[in-house]
Amino acid sequence: ILFTAAVNSGLKNPALPNGDGHLNNDWHRLKSALLNAARCTFPKRVISLNKPQAVPFELRPIIHLSHKLDHYISSLFRIFSISDLYFSWNRFFPSFYKEFTDLFIDQSALIDILLNPALLYSVFTSLNLDFPTFLIKFHISLRSIKQFVSGKVTVEFYNHKQVVMKAAIAKRNSNFYEDKEKFICSSLNREKCSIVLDRVLITNIPGNPQLLIALDDTVRPLCTDIV
Repeated sequence: ILFTAAVNSGLKNPALPNGDGHLNNDWHRLKSALLNAARCTFPKRVISLNKPQAVPFELRPIIHLSHKLDHYISSLFRIFSISDLYFSWNRFFPSFYKEFTDLFIDQSALIDILLNPALLYSVFTSLNLDFPTFLIKFHISLRSIKQFVSGKVTVEFYNHKQVVMKAAIAKRNSNFYEDKEKFICSSLNREKCSIVLDRVLITNIPGNPQLLIALDDTVRPLCTDIV
């Protein structure tokens, strides 16, 4: 409904006169209205063929909060009445409010600007707007929270990357003085792999093969390290 309302608003804009004929003018207005409405209402998605970035354990709560908000904003495109909006907002807001305030204690003023579900009907009535227009305003009110959470995710990922890089550099410097082999392997990004034999089948006695499971020191030299 947000998309159709935006298209309708775009088509109401006066057309610029040109000499291409009425059909071309109408087609250009429709195309512009569709593109502008899509940019304003549809959520932006980045599609990448790269391997997804692993989420550190300490960043999972804020990532979960960001995804939760994204999913709710996307669900607004399937809402067509004030009652549907009330029920969806009433389900979403309490848990989101608690998670947000637990993560960002000093940002209560930012979350408090959002509309309380109990006041949704009264605000809708007092504004005297049709539902598509009210839904657009409601969607806009979520942008500040969305921008804040997205910015926090970016900053926290950057800080985490810096911490990991500094720890790796410190470990490599330590290995330079204490363990030259580890330092060389780390510098060359080389991993050490090995094959460990935990059982051996002895068949040199005809008719009496033996399976050794608890290997002693006389058998372990058979193990070969592959570097």
